[in-house]
Amino acid sequence: MGLMIFVLVLLMMLLLSAVIFALAKISSGDRKREDTEQEIFIQRAGK
Repeated sequence: MGLMIFVLVLLMMLLLSAVIFALAKISSGDRKREDTEQEIFIQRAGK
């Protein structure tokens, strides 16, 4: 019984870390897109 609980906790931790990793990847991707938009805006303003 104790082993089953341990395995369940391990699976939940893996799932949680995967979700956190996915969220971090998405947010960093959004930030990158914002940076390129700002660069384009700066280039337009320069002209």
